[in-house]
Amino acid sequence: MKFMEKKTQDGVEGRQAMRVLWITNFAAPYRLPVWRKLADHYELEVAVLVDADNFHRDGKDRGKEWSPSGQSESTFSFGVLSAYRLPRIARPFYFLRAVREQRRFPAGGSVLLGGWEEPAYWQALVLAKLKGTRTVGFYESTMQSQTYRSGVIASARKTFFRSLDAVVVPGPAAAAAVREMGVRESKIFEGFNAVDVAAFDSARRANANPGNNGGHRYVYVGRLIELKNIPNIVAAFALIAFEGDTLTLIGTGELRAELLRQVRSLGLEDRVFFVGPVPYSDLPGVMVQYDTLVLASLTEVWGLVVNEALAAGLHCVVGNRCGVAASVQGMRGVYISGIDAEDLATRMSMSRSDWEGPISAPEMLDKTPESFAMIFADAVRRERGRGQ
Repeated sequence: MKFMEKKTQDGVEGRQAMRVLWITNFAAPYRLPVWRKLADHYELEVAVLVDADNFHRDGKDRGKEWSPSGQSESTFSFGVLSAYRLPRIARPFYFLRAVREQRRFPAGGSVLLGGWEEPAYWQALVLAKLKGTRTVGFYESTMQSQTYRSGVIASARKTFFRSLDAVVVPGPAAAAAVREMGVRESKIFEGFNAVDVAAFDSARRANANPGNNGGHRYVYVGRLIELKNIPNIVAAFALIAFEGDTLTLIGTGELRAELLRQVRSLGLEDRVFFVGPVPYSDLPGVMVQYDTLVLASLTEVWGLVVNEALAAGLHCVVGNRCGVAASVQGMRGVYISGIDAEDLATRMSMSRSDWEGPISAPEMLDKTPESFAMIFADAVRRERGRGQ
């Protein structure tokens, strides 16, 4: 196995670090703290499939901080995989130029696969097996959010994850889905999906205006698309809004025009506000200007905006179809809801009634990206039940 000498954070020499290649579609900005912590232990390279030329087509509504051209990192290596794009009606396929990319796979090291749907991930799995590279998958979907539960595609998914040496999951709902595929318990490493909670906590502490100025401030953050069930959030707000209450929709997407018409038809133009997309680096300072986040997606693999809102001291009304729901149920300020307007209205009203200002020391602050990174660190080194 290839090792290198690496300094620890306190400057002590001599830690041995294997090479780890993390393959993903995009460099998600909320994953940076996880990658930085992982780089304390391993010689890490993060490689993305979608290059800068295709980002404007396949990046959807993501900000420029997701683009390969917007990456600048000193703690780990960052690169773009050599791949070609096969256009399709719904979404494209990406294939690795395998001959060019086989050198990237660390013999004796580990490769972390951030997906399975692209042909490129299957090619990466084969290349890793041929080079003796340990394979670790990251699976976030739940049985509820899986698009295919039977048939050829579901069977292929099972084959993929059973072939891996380890699978990291962000919570109990995803762990249940992986067990359903027949993955051995010893291969499953369960953590808690994480964001930079310290940044949101710092914004809460620095917020000079934690009051609600006489009304409760509801907020939605995300893409304005049908999957997010935003019309029902607006309808729920219309049912329970008191004088001075507001609802702010942060983001952009194809549903914006329809939502504007809905707001006008309900006579809520002076109560419901549309804000464009916010750069991720600015989100902590924006989030703390509100009281209750509402996320009621028809299906949601996780819903990291809930982590962010809770870390910022907000209440959260969370739809029961969101993967995060099972992991945050029972935390202070969390109200699990159905997805219909009436149930959302009930939970939104409960949040307003219970509101006593931002939550101090929320439980979410314990769910750090550093602790999540250590789950990946364990997965790349061993199977559960075996020593390091």
